Amino acid sequence: MDSRKPFDPQKQHKYVRYLRVSSKRKQCCPQKQAQEIERVREQHKYPWIHVRDYRDDAISAGLQYKRSSFDQMLNDIKTGRIKPDLILIDTSERLGRSDKTESIRQELIREYGVFVLTADSGFCDPSSLLGRILTLLDGIYISDLKCIRRRRKLR
Repeated sequence: MDSRKPFDPQKQHKYVRYLRVSSKRKQCCPQKQAQEIERVREQHKYPWIHVRDYRDDAISAGLQYKRSSFDQMLNDIKTGRIKPDLILIDTSERLGRSDKTESIRQELIREYGVFVLTADSGFCDPSSLLGRILTLLDGIYISDLKCIRRRRKLR
């Protein structure tokens, strides 16, 4: 998929799902994330083709370097082992909360034509005005969340 062309959700895009939970006690387990992704995709009647799942369990979103499945997904895309058009995630937090997350998203779009879409946005086109606004708001939210967590550690 050419990142300069408008995103057409009605085309048969190939997708991978990235599923992550930060703790074994979390209620939003990877199976529920996958179900939510599929529920939203089916609700919109998108004819997308599932290629593969990548899953990290009990790994914090802030620990980018310890997420083996996430690293494997990026490596598979970069080496051409898989050629998805989309990475589907439940919420933007599933992808990560590190400072590198946005640059990774931009590299995926620019270098490989792979869009990261979230179920909680209804798989909104990230290149649209609404998509860019949501991405900006996600960045602010994640930045504030990291500050809040740092303050809690200091107490």
